[in-house]
Amino acid sequence: MEDMRAIGLDITDKGNVSDFLGVKIKKKIGPDGQPTIHLTQPHLIDSILKDLQLDHETTSSKPTPMSNSRILFRHSSSKLFNGHFHYRSVIGR
Repeated sequence: MEDMRAIGLDITDKGNVSDFLGVKIKKKIGPDGQPTIHLTQPHLIDSILKDLQLDHETTSSKPTPMSNSRILFRHSSSKLFNGHFHYRSVIGR
């Protein structure tokens, strides 16, 4: 970067490119000894959880295994969606 400044370019260091793009990049060694790259988008995840009102300390999750060949239907006694978030804005970011 100093070389670029020496030739008159006004360059500033804005940090790691992964922070700039909003993607956290972690290089790891997998259980088989092969290198792996783990990508996450914590800001986007937090934004989606907030839109879905799932960002409270009392919100929790649990594993819910399901057959991938079964068609899901609305439960007959479930409440109608109250519209507290805009589906397309959350899914199509």
